[in-house]
Amino acid sequence: MDYRHKLLINVLDRLRNEAPNHYRSYHSEDYEGTQRARSKALIHLYLLVKFGETDFEARHNFITDGPDDGGVDAYYFDERRKILYLVQSKFRENVVTRRSILAEELIKMEVGAILQGSTTYYDRAGNKREFNEKIKRLQEKWSRLPDQARYIYKIVILGGAQKYNDHQIRRLLGLGENEPFEFYDYERIYEEILFPFCASDFYDPEEIVIELNLQNKEQSVLRQTVKTQQGEFQVRVVFVPVEEIGRVLSKYKNAILKFNPRNYLSLSRNQVNKAIRDGILNSNTNDFAIYNNGITMLCSEFMISETTGRKNRGQVILEKPQIINGGQTAYVLSEIYEDASKRNLMKGKEVLLRAIVIPSDLDDKSVREFISGVSNATNQQSKVEEADRRSNDEVLIQVQKRIFQEFGYLLERKRGEFYTAIERGYVDKNRIIGRVDLLQAYWAFLGHPGDARRSKNQLFKDKIFKKIMGTGENYKVMLFAALILARLRKESMDSDWGSGLRYGKLSIVAASKYLVPEPYEISPNNLENLVSLAVEKARKKWAEFETWLQNQRHNANYKRTDGFDFDNYYKGKSVNQDVQNFFKNTTINKPGN
Repeated sequence: MDYRHKLLINVLDRLRNEAPNHYRSYHSEDYEGTQRARSKALIHLYLLVKFGETDFEARHNFITDGPDDGGVDAYYFDERRKILYLVQSKFRENVVTRRSILAEELIKMEVGAILQGSTTYYDRAGNKREFNEKIKRLQEKWSRLPDQARYIYKIVILGGAQKYNDHQIRRLLGLGENEPFEFYDYERIYEEILFPFCASDFYDPEEIVIELNLQNKEQSVLRQTVKTQQGEFQVRVVFVPVEEIGRVLSKYKNAILKFNPRNYLSLSRNQVNKAIRDGILNSNTNDFAIYNNGITMLCSEFMISETTGRKNRGQVILEKPQIINGGQTAYVLSEIYEDASKRNLMKGKEVLLRAIVIPSDLDDKSVREFISGVSNATNQQSKVEEADRRSNDEVLIQVQKRIFQEFGYLLERKRGEFYTAIERGYVDKNRIIGRVDLLQAYWAFLGHPGDARRSKNQLFKDKIFKKIMGTGENYKVMLFAALILARLRKESMDSDWGSGLRYGKLSIVAASKYLVPEPYEISPNNLENLVSLAVEKARKKWAEFETWLQNQRHNANYKRTDGFDFDNYYKGKSVNQDVQNFFKNTTINKPGN
């Protein structure tokens, strides 16, 4: 079974377990009952990722699944976009049957009857039936909408594969040609729902609304046009309540930090946090507004209103916002905000917000260059490691995507990216590949084990990083090398390995290039076997290799009175060529060896 599907099942079962015991349908143990429960859990996952509904009870209240549901398993009112989503979920565990939804599983949806307020419908046998109470509650909410005419509805199908074309699906569901629908096959579920959930990178904020305190402000906002190498940008500067920033980051987390070099949770591990926290908690005045460097956000549009009908209260709206600087400050403010006992201490305190409006006609490359420049220049509040600076590199993003799509492994671009998923048992930590491990292992595999061990902190320097990663097309070999390194860390120290496991793991990775026959036909079906083959072949020859290298004249400087200095040798310069010379022409990869 595709590991991604195993991961999906595990996530759905964890979500089922969040249900209170009296919701028995979620806790069914027989096969069919479990599949129905997982179908409902898939709806929970969809509502959580797409709409930010974090509360189980709130999500459960949108579910209508059951007898006489008219083919509608759930619904959701998106009040901002003015869309009513009507959901049908068809989860299947079996690796074969999940590949397609059978025609009889796509139940005709009685959309017209439901939205027109009818209390009854006709089933497939032609019998008149009455809608269940949950559908009637949907109808009641629909009837009470004050701006119902502004709404459209959209059908969402969760589960299965694209076996049918649009026309066939419309016929099966009973939809007209102009009735919109979205079909989430499993590939789309993995990519757009499952992966963002695991990375805590979901529920993209289309817009955020920030309440302003206009008291003591002669001018609420500074407006300026700034000319840059990428074009002209509108810049808006305004002081905003710290509580509002805390609320925003607490809700959106990684989804509003996509262009920030750091991950939400990695921001928690920093000595600067204490100073920021003290600036809020240990002062009764608004010193924080002056002492703190502030927060920089990108957005597609900035709007401000000073006439909200409330005295001294204004409002800022930012479309498609992203924090690119000041993430550390925003994280601490969210941490304080989430502690209800301390939230009151945020009152009356402000932080400077600089909003940069991205021109709509700016191409993606120019946007990335601009973001990189701003991020590198302004992230000075605390040290940003080179690995963090490269975390949003387009090649690394694509490698992460391809590794997950084809092999079900999760490459950690940002430190702590999958921490929550691991902590809550959604993801097996053995399926996580660290960014440093990936670069170290692949650089060693390419013939530079000494450099990879000696210069670990240099691998993410721009020139070296680009040299290692290239265009990212060798992502399969990158994964292969990283998994060999991971396997070596689990090996027990024994005489077969000599000093290899203690000091020379990366040299063993480098040797594996010659131990597994080329070309490297790496696939999900043979990846683990290739890793095992490389490790076992290296074990057979490693003691011989270490005996051989000690007798090489160019390694004389590593000889000591108490033995050979393997520690310095394995991070030295001669090991690169030694591994190649010894293993390149070895007979170990010939048949029978």
